[in-house]
Amino acid sequence: MPDLLAGTIVRGLDTPQTVYLQDTTPNLAVANTDYQPGIPEVGVTFTAPTTGRVKISVGASMRNDAANTDRVAVTVQVFQTNAGGIEVLAPTVFRGVCTDGIASPSNYCTTGHTSLLTDLTPGQQYYARCMQIKFGTAGTTPDIAMRDILVEPAT
Repeated sequence: MPDLLAGTIVRGLDTPQTVYLQDTTPNLAVANTDYQPGIPEVGVTFTAPTTGRVKISVGASMRNDAANTDRVAVTVQVFQTNAGGIEVLAPTVFRGVCTDGIASPSNYCTTGHTSLLTDLTPGQQYYARCMQIKFGTAGTTPDIAMRDILVEPAT
């Protein structure tokens, strides 16, 4: 993938549109212990820039609604073309945000994380979406009040 060095003539494909989506539909009593997209799905379609690199940011407002050590995480998953395409980035908590396992029944904590995704095919369309998972004891104590995702071209 070519780098955009000083003096490079920048063309439209070099810096495609930044895309963003936020949803504030509560996902209460999260119980899934495998990665799920949540309701509604929060995802964006983007075009890979000439560099083949994008910055992906995910954020969430989350809490543990009980006196236990349950945690909830929100992260990102990326596919080629659309959600039915080839997965190019599997969801992992290391690319997302997670609660700390401390009971906070009335308080949400909003946090975000940005990571770099490389080796994309320039000009190819991709689909990135938020994924969520619960860690901890049996039960349904974590809540999510907001999820958002931002994808922007990287040099």
